Amino acid sequence: MSVAAREFTSAAEMLSHAAVVHARLLKPLTGPVAKVEAAPVPTVQPIRRFFAKQLPAWESGLLTFDAHVVAYRVALSISSFSISGVVRSPNWELPKIRRSIRDIVLEVLENFPGITIDNVQSHRRTRDVIDPRQEAMFEVYMQRPDLSLPMIGRWFRRDHTTVLHAVGKIKAKRGIA
Repeated sequence: MSVAAREFTSAAEMLSHAAVVHARLLKPLTGPVAKVEAAPVPTVQPIRRFFAKQLPAWESGLLTFDAHVVAYRVALSISSFSISGVVRSPNWELPKIRRSIRDIVLEVLENFPGITIDNVQSHRRTRDVIDPRQEAMFEVYMQRPDLSLPMIGRWFRRDHTTVLHAVGKIKAKRGIA
């Protein structure tokens, strides 16, 4: 079988040819076949626009050049506020001071002598470390409602489901609904 290559002079001619081939191959003949007329040839500008390289948003002028700096600073403040305890209000005026995760964990660890923050953040799963870790996760969850479970889990070097389990377990232990 021999197939001859066909050259097209425009995109419209190529699309009309593709429509004819599609109709011929994929649709059964049930009656007379209507002749497909070629679409009008578009001007050079739409073709140039169709094949033009897509520019990134910062090059196309939709964003200001400094927008990425503002976005970076917002992301940095979101990632660091869980450690510092400073939470900005939605209108970005006065920061509201909340206790840091470290302070909350240190307060919980006063009830567990011999356990340090390094122990709580370690990957050890012994009973003497698990209970203080779960208590600390619960207290952070209750005292810092602005933090998500993944953010709390990152501080403890755990998954968010571990934090969810710890919160559920301590709630059941204390009888909190």
